[in-house]
Amino acid sequence: DGFHLKDFLQTNPSQEVRNRIGQLLWDFYDHQVHTLRQVHADPHPGNFLMRADGTMGVIDFGCVKVIPDYFYDNYFTLINPDTLDDDPLIEKIFYNLEFLVKEDKPSEKALFKDLFKQMIVMLGKPFTVDEFDFGDHTYFDSVYAFADELAKVEEIRNSKVARGSKDGLYINRTYFGLYSMLNELGAKVKTTRPDWLRSKKELAFA
Repeated sequence: DGFHLKDFLQTNPSQEVRNRIGQLLWDFYDHQVHTLRQVHADPHPGNFLMRADGTMGVIDFGCVKVIPDYFYDNYFTLINPDTLDDDPLIEKIFYNLEFLVKEDKPSEKALFKDLFKQMIVMLGKPFTVDEFDFGDHTYFDSVYAFADELAKVEEIRNSKVARGSKDGLYINRTYFGLYSMLNELGAKVKTTRPDWLRSKKELAFA
């Protein structure tokens, strides 16, 4: 039993309940990604049933994807803020994840390297703090504005190269769906994550 997201919000749940369900959603995916290494890759609001007491049910496990170790290690290394200061490492990972390809011209390499770094900083922002307010519409406005700007980049529109591995497509879709649901909930979430995703500075003050 329970309500799908839009119907649930019409019951006018308290902020406490919104936060509790938001935390359940975050923890649900955090455990799958970082412990099980396989993920419910269809975080559609219709696949979750939310209740007034702050509990939640999950349905439809028809799209579960295994996260290969090679992809996991490369992809989530990008979430650690220290990685962004290590240009050779960033470039190596971008090639490993097929964000960059050996056929790129120098101008294309520079363009896509910069764009993907911007994307990582933006989408990885919730991982850089202990608690993130997904109800902050300014954050989502900046994400959508960035996507709009990407759509205007001629090199992207004319590119015939598919960038990013298929594993990346599933993980990106998963996190985009999760972020969107948390935004609709307006939830504040404690963004738990493994220590190796934290910067050296952050660990020093832990």
